[in-house]
Amino acid sequence: DADESVHKGNLVSVKRDLTLQVQTEKLTTYMVSLRMPHPDTTPRSLRIFAIVVLCVSIFFWAWALYNTITKQFDAGVVSFLLAAIASTYLLFTKAPNKVGQCLVVASYLLVSINYMAGVVFAFTVLNRPGFGIYCIIFAVLWIGIAVVGNSLMSKSRKAPGNGNRERDPIKTSPGT
Repeated sequence: DADESVHKGNLVSVKRDLTLQVQTEKLTTYMVSLRMPHPDTTPRSLRIFAIVVLCVSIFFWAWALYNTITKQFDAGVVSFLLAAIASTYLLFTKAPNKVGQCLVVASYLLVSINYMAGVVFAFTVLNRPGFGIYCIIFAVLWIGIAVVGNSLMSKSRKAPGNGNRERDPIKTSPGT
């Protein structure tokens, strides 16, 4: 399980998981992980995600604004604006805290709820099944956006350099 040798009176072993263990003459044990972490692409992925969602939100917000001006009030002017603000927040935040993460996810879910209301409205009031199907598809997509965003934000908080020592490549733990 491990290669061991004695160096200057210290027992040195390297385990298969690339953990270096040194036991001194005084029976103090030090362990260092030599394992290099995989390059973490989470911050980049979160940034790309935020840019894409921001662009989509702005497009649909403009469409909702057009509908509100030319026809009747479209709740998308509120929900897409909040999603755009949340995505902008992600662009300027290295790793959102839990409150920020909850607010971002809530804004994306609000868009989905808006679409769900559109489903009910389309099938009961308007009698427009094509619009209802469109709303079903986009309600599900925005739930997916919320889930993916939540996952990326959770991973970004655990990424090296964001205050989480468990992912640091070199760990030392003195023992007896």
